[in-house]
Amino acid sequence: MFALFAVAWVIREVQFFQGRAAPPLLEWGGRWSYSVYLVHNTVLVAFGHLLARANGFALWPVELAAILGVSYVFHLAVERPSHRLAQSVGRFLARQRRLTVLAISQPPAVVP
Repeated sequence: MFALFAVAWVIREVQFFQGRAAPPLLEWGGRWSYSVYLVHNTVLVAFGHLLARANGFALWPVELAAILGVSYVFHLAVERPSHRLAQSVGRFLARQRRLTVLAISQPPAVVP
């Protein structure tokens, strides 16, 4: 049942933002938000090991800041260079029409 409401909401969001630009702050955060998913647990485990006896509730703002900071650094050091490399390889392969056609049209040879 929830899926029906979610689909309707997403359709409405897409229609709303087709004619409008997203807020720049959200665009900037969205570029590196996947890094939060990738590193948040590692940061929390590190805090758990380093500060096992500290009050978890009091450390929450510090943990959140650390997660965001580490995520942004991870984005700059790993994600962004990887995306740029993938885009460069994609552009290179797109210019190599023969290679692309060959790779798509001929299955690899089976070596006994």
